[in-house]
Amino acid sequence: MIKNSLIVGYITRKMMPFVIMFGASVMLHGASSPGGGFQGGVIIGSAYILYAVSLGYGPGRRLAPRGVVEFLKSFGLYIFMISGMIGILGGYTFLANKVAGIPPMGLPGAFLGGGTLFWINIGIGITVASVIVTIFYAFLEYDLPIDSGTNVSEEGE
Repeated sequence: MIKNSLIVGYITRKMMPFVIMFGASVMLHGASSPGGGFQGGVIIGSAYILYAVSLGYGPGRRLAPRGVVEFLKSFGLYIFMISGMIGILGGYTFLANKVAGIPPMGLPGAFLGGGTLFWINIGIGITVASVIVTIFYAFLEYDLPIDSGTNVSEEGE
């Protein structure tokens, strides 16, 4: 068994809030600058993966329990769906919030200048972060077949 490094664990615990804040910043400013929900979600999901890799499976799973991750996947999709349905309720197509005049209209380049794009990025970011964590734990929990020590060519003889 590999023993976890105290230094790596300490640095990870100190860096994780800043990585999550950076991911949230990328996610929230996606309507007015490069970035968005997907990029921010990947950064946030990577922070949880870094935590689990550096501190071990148990602490990582306690930080991101399966039930919470499953809820966040659904909740992010729900936010995206509600944001898209606002355009339909206004008599336009799905996600046509800016054309429909849905507030906040804002100014081009402003933080809230994209209609409901702010909420769409939040929904995408939450979903992507939870899916990244789910994929990581799916790979980690996958049970590989145990090699019996026999060679395939030996079985035929």
